[in-house]
Amino acid sequence: MRELKIEGSRTIVHGSVRELYAAAAAALLLLLKRKPNASIGLATGATFVDFYKYVASHYEKSGASFRNVTAFGLDEYVGKQLRANSFKQFLRSNLYRKIDIDPANTHIPDGESDDPAGAARAYGRILRSHGKRELQFLGLGVNGHIGFNERSEEHTSELQSHHDI
Repeated sequence: MRELKIEGSRTIVHGSVRELYAAAAAALLLLLKRKPNASIGLATGATFVDFYKYVASHYEKSGASFRNVTAFGLDEYVGKQLRANSFKQFLRSNLYRKIDIDPANTHIPDGESDDPAGAARAYGRILRSHGKRELQFLGLGVNGHIGFNERSEEHTSELQSHHDI
């Protein structure tokens, strides 16, 4: 592990993916022990499959619990036809069913809404009503994008509905 300072941010580089999972899981589980009702943000995608397996297999041993945690999914596909491959389903299959989180405390944008822009606004209201996330997990894309923010996009604080044509 080595630490870098880049434009005022602290970046930690790990020697392997396993070391990264262990460090990220340790940060999450420590947070849950210190603040059992933490608000966390979760990402989806290939990077997170093994990470969530790691978290699920270690949380009970650590003495941490997700029982009172509120979790927010980062994004969601739009369209009812994508239900089986939705990020909501991804989080259920890869994490929520393997930990003791209350399903009522899990939130994700409504990708099945007939009004995606309205669903994004509604999700924004839910996010704001719960205050800040104590910990947010984000993926780093092969082109350098962080989370769902592609490099060419103008960054705003508002939630957006993206449609690929």
